[in-house]
Amino acid sequence: MSTALTALIAALVTGLFGLTDSSKSDEGPKPSPSGSTQPAQPSPQESRPPIECEGERVNLEAPTDVGPTYDLIVTASCPPVSGEKYYLIAALADVGRPGTEHPLYCRAGRLDGKVGTQAYEQDLHKATVGSARTVYVLSVNAQEERELISNTTEGKCTMQLPDNADKVSGSIRVKRGW
Repeated sequence: MSTALTALIAALVTGLFGLTDSSKSDEGPKPSPSGSTQPAQPSPQESRPPIECEGERVNLEAPTDVGPTYDLIVTASCPPVSGEKYYLIAALADVGRPGTEHPLYCRAGRLDGKVGTQAYEQDLHKATVGSARTVYVLSVNAQEERELISNTTEGKCTMQLPDNADKVSGSIRVKRGW
């Protein structure tokens, strides 16, 4: 093969494989023309939009069958909206004597609002074996928090939640099994 042909093939191969984005290398910061080191700027295709904090901002995990205490694992992907707080709600269905059954919504705790995963111990010592509750998170403003706290009928429970409170998690069902 002639030297010219070899050089042409080498140039083509280098040209084809030299099209990779050098900003993705693991070499670290590159020196600027002035000699100072600056972090490499992400290319436009590497930029990610901010996390959207709409809909489910909190994820809940717990066993479905529990004893007198259990850990509820709470993962918040977004903090509460400014001026709001997160509350754990345990909803019980058909509470009361026959013919007077109604739902009951109990405050199971206030979350600290930090992004991340935390375990919250839940105490069901007073719950009867076989009883179940649906647990979820509400985001409430100051007025809704006052309603949630002042409208209590049985300890930390109320028969009606604030109308405009925002449910920010999915629901999980937990049953006291023993």
